[in-house]
Amino acid sequence: MAPVLVTGVTGFVGAHLAARLVELGREVRVLVRDPARLPDAGWVEHVEVVRGDATDAASLERALDGVAVAHYLLHAMSDGDDYAAADREMAQTFAAAAERAGADWRLVYGGRQRTSMAFTAELAGYGGEQVDLRTDDGVGPIDVARLVQQSEGAKVFACGPLGLLDALEAAFDTAGRSDDLHLERFSAAAKPLPGDGTFRVNLARTGGHVDVPPGQSVLEALRAAGVDAPCSCEQGFCGTCETRVLAGEPDHRDDLLTEAERARGDVMMPCVSRSKTPELTLDL
Repeated sequence: MAPVLVTGVTGFVGAHLAARLVELGREVRVLVRDPARLPDAGWVEHVEVVRGDATDAASLERALDGVAVAHYLLHAMSDGDDYAAADREMAQTFAAAAERAGADWRLVYGGRQRTSMAFTAELAGYGGEQVDLRTDDGVGPIDVARLVQQSEGAKVFACGPLGLLDALEAAFDTAGRSDDLHLERFSAAAKPLPGDGTFRVNLARTGGHVDVPPGQSVLEALRAAGVDAPCSCEQGFCGTCETRVLAGEPDHRDDLLTEAERARGDVMMPCVSRSKTPELTLDL
């Protein structure tokens, strides 16, 4: 089986995907600038590491050699105002290298009007088999059911308005393909909270415990008790606060974990998730 290339593995989403692919028994190759920045995780010893830069054609040629699928999960960062241009240039370099290597990809790009959509000029050179440009005032919005059918056997990465993401999530779940869909949300999906009660969080490494009442998140309770826990979005979609669960059953309310990962119950996002059991023990 040909390897799968994953970029961005020093970030949460890339690392999460690489770990999942290894778990599924896939051969995984990762492209990183500095291997020393790879996370301290068990999956790392099971992947092929290619040292290089996504802006460098020679690095990309080595990384893409013989791959079946390439996952582009990079985002340019800059101290100046040109990060958008850098982001675009890096994505174009990667797409061109992937095409030369024969990697398969497809983009479904939707918007209200073509004139309001970015990068249409850059995408114009690709045929309709690779770029499906859909507008409300043209061929119509993205057909979610058709997308599920056409993407059989592939992973789908999506970002956009909540209505689209919710529809995709429901459709992939109905098709039994929840693990094939990866969403990037810019605001959290609404999570109903009726019936929430107080529960206890035991801290395995630091000792002690905190009680989490209704209306307060685990993360907020930890902070109030002086426990240092990493966080970023605090809305359940970035994954920065992911914490190992050693005992108890979490009540998952994040927008990141797959249904299979939720069923395992070995990690949770304390910024939004709660507990289905009177106590949880976390690796903190």
